[in-house]
Amino acid sequence: MDDYLDEFQDLVSASGYTSPKTIVVKFRRGLDPKIGDAVATMAANRPDDLNPEAWFEASVRIDQAHTTNTAFHASIQPVLAVLEVISTEVLPPPREIAEEPLATPRLQPQFPEVLNIKDMSADDI
Repeated sequence: MDDYLDEFQDLVSASGYTSPKTIVVKFRRGLDPKIGDAVATMAANRPDDLNPEAWFEASVRIDQAHTTNTAFHASIQPVLAVLEVISTEVLPPPREIAEEPLATPRLQPQFPEVLNIKDMSADDI
């Protein structure tokens, strides 16, 4: 993301673009669609389409979050594989669950009587 942002800013300088809206549109077109979509659909603090700097900052934050999340998932995969091996080698097989009905009866919920108030007077209601 940092390389894209540096290259984009150099291109904007060389092109002479000055319209903030044009800069944001050009920036978003070159972004990874996952990052562009994430920024465009932010529920809070979405950057204005007339504020390229806000778009740059939000894109960097989203990219860093994606990178951190990917690293997290990569780090837990080996742990999950080890846990799977341990669970199949060390733990006894799960007990079978009896298919007998429950010993205690289930209570049915009690609802108040439904009243049709359309035809009632104000006093009756």
